[in-house]
Amino acid sequence: FQTASPGTCLVNTFDGITSLVPDPVQPKGLDAGQAITVSGTNGVEQLSAASSTGIFTGLLTRAGNSGGQYLDPGTYSLSGGGGADVGPFQLQVQVPQVTWTNPGANATVNRSQGTTLTWTGGAGGFIYIAGASIAISQQGQAAGPGAMFSCTVPASANQFTVPALVLLRLPPGDPGSGSYLSLTAAPAPQLFTANGIDLGMGVAASGSLQWVTYQ
Repeated sequence: FQTASPGTCLVNTFDGITSLVPDPVQPKGLDAGQAITVSGTNGVEQLSAASSTGIFTGLLTRAGNSGGQYLDPGTYSLSGGGGADVGPFQLQVQVPQVTWTNPGANATVNRSQGTTLTWTGGAGGFIYIAGASIAISQQGQAAGPGAMFSCTVPASANQFTVPALVLLRLPPGDPGSGSYLSLTAAPAPQLFTANGIDLGMGVAASGSLQWVTYQ
């Protein structure tokens, strides 16, 4: 999966009504056991092995059903007992604190003028800005090719302008057609070791997405 180099953007076009770009190289899932234990300031939770080998899923909630989110910014430990392909492992990841400070200014994007996003937090990592637009016909079908973009910026920059050169590759679109803009923070990956793998990496990301109009 491609990501843009820091300070740059990538644009992909797609057909249909989904902006997901399939990876031509499909990974093979590895059996790493039946569960991954997640431990943090809000308690201990588990991710359970899904039907697809190597995939773990779960709903992380605060202890006592307090209704708050589990993954507050901070450090979390992940551990697994291992399985047929991957031995026992343990690592720590850092959920970053990041705030998109001007989402209202980006609710309507004039593609010919570019748009500037500002944020606080995410120190020590990168900010990933992404967006997509799809033109939809009255029959609910794609009226032409859609496009999505992604940009990578050092978090310390605290702002980035997505240039018109990038945005003009997107067709006009609105929230009703699924057009969106997002800002996500992610620190550097944490390395770990386990029998059966050459390299292990873990990373946690935090961000926001909003539906927008591209004019």
